[in-house]
This record gives sequence, structure tokens and C-alpha cells, in this order.
Amino acid sequence: MSSLKEERMMILKCPNCAHSLEIEDELDTFYCKYCGSKIMINDNDRLNAKIKIKEMEHEYEMEKLRMEREKEENKWTFPIIIIGVIAAFLAFILIFILNYASIS
Repeated sequence: MSSLKEERMMILKCPNCAHSLEIEDELDTFYCKYCGSKIMINDNDRLNAKIKIKEMEHEYEMEKLRMEREKEENKWTFPIIIIGVIAAFLAFILIFILNYASIS
């Protein structure tokens, strides 16, 4: 699921400009490529970023499952509508034939 490179990267937000930052695991200090702010990373920030990544992966997988379930539930909607329309049409024809036969 995750490549080795993805596992060595973290995603944080710049405290100055709020842009998303990708940070290599080994670096303690770096500069924001958007605003140039110097950012220092401690172990707590690393842990929080890794937790956030796992949460995002989980949310993505749950959304995928929800969409698959919804697709499965909706695949019968159109055939049921068609069957209902055909049944109503046949009922109308049957009523018309019975009324016509009783008039004759």
C-alpha cells in the first residue's frame, strides 16, 4: 500500500503560511518552500504527522468501502423501476381488455 519513500515522508502544515509540507523523516530542520520560514521538527511532531497519515489512509479506505456498498445497493434501482413500469402497463392493458370485453 505505502511505498518505502512514502513511509519516510511526513505531511505537516507550515505554522507561518499553512501550506502542506512534505518532510523527510531524517531531517530536523528545514525551510518552507512557499514562504521560506525555518521549521524545526521534534519527535512529537513526527509522531503526530504519522498518526495523521494513518487516519487519512483509514478515512480513504472507509470512503472507498462506502462507495462500493452504495454502488452495490443502487445497481437494482433501474431494473426495479423498469419492472414497475411494465407491470403498470400490463395492468392498464388488462383493465382496458376487461372493460372492452364487458361492453361488447
